Formats: sequence, C-alpha cells, structure tokens
Amino acid sequence: MNSTIIITLILIAFVLVSTSYGYGKRSSDMSLIHGFYEASSDFCKESCIKSFTFYIGKYNNGAYKTYLLMIGNTDDKILINSPSSMILTSSPINAFYSDDDCYEYKAVFPELESDFIPKTLILKFYPKSNKIILCSKNDVIYGCLFKNCILTEIDIIKKKISDGKSQPDDIK
Repeated sequence: MNSTIIITLILIAFVLVSTSYGYGKRSSDMSLIHGFYEASSDFCKESCIKSFTFYIGKYNNGAYKTYLLMIGNTDDKILINSPSSMILTSSPINAFYSDDDCYEYKAVFPELESDFIPKTLILKFYPKSNKIILCSKNDVIYGCLFKNCILTEIDIIKKKISDGKSQPDDIK
C-alpha cells in the first residue's frame, strides 16, 4: 500500500516538473521572437517580389504588435504596408510535445489589410535559426523570413534610451 502511494507521488512530481520545464522552455524560446525579419533574396526572386519585411514587437495585452511591408518587382509597387496586431495560439498538446527546433502557431492578424496574405495563417518559429515561415493550412508558403539581428538590436537600444535605461555613451 505504501509503495503504491510513493510511486503515485513520484509520478505526479515527474509530470509537474516535466510540464513546468516544457512550458518554461517554450516561454524562454518565444521571448526571442521579437525583432525584424526579412525574406531572403532567393525567396523574393521565386515569389516575384523585391522585398518582404516583417516586424514583431513585444507581447502586450494578448497580442504582438506587428508591421508587414512587401514590395513588388514592378515599379517598386507596395503590395503590403500594414501595421497589425498578431495573436498566436497553439493547442496545449502542441505546447508540451512540440519539436524543440520549431514552434507552430495559428497566427491571426485582425487589422491586416492585404490581398496577398490571409488574416489567418500558420506561423512556424525556429528559435535556433531565427527563422519564421508563414504558411496556410495546406502548406502554401507566404513568407520565409530570417531575423535581421542588426535592425533588431538597434530597435532594442532605441527603446532602452527612450525608457531612460541607457545613455548613448553606454552603448559600445
């Protein structure tokens, strides 16, 4: 009888520790999603666009502030120039059992005004390679973007200065 209770307590402790670790790791990895992302020249060439830039701001009130800019090849026509919020959701099972190399979310852009990208997509985030893929449920790829670490760092420094946390002389 005592051994059954001990085994049950050990199993409960194991489930609690592993669940906490899974959610903590995911939360830590998702803190890396903030920043500027740009499509590679190969993706742009294949998609017949000149550039595609995607900015993901900090998480606030259940959503990320985002900005999407897509420029076409013909006369540098702006195809998307839209600020929006982005709401990411995933199933609880996906949150715990996902591959460490990729986190998959349903991404909803409520304010997005575009004929080129739907308001609801699948966002695949690869924290180790700083890559984001925007695709549909049937795997139509709308964007394959890589983080521009220089622009992201400039944004972080600018925010620190405006918040009074750092002075320009402190930045080396």
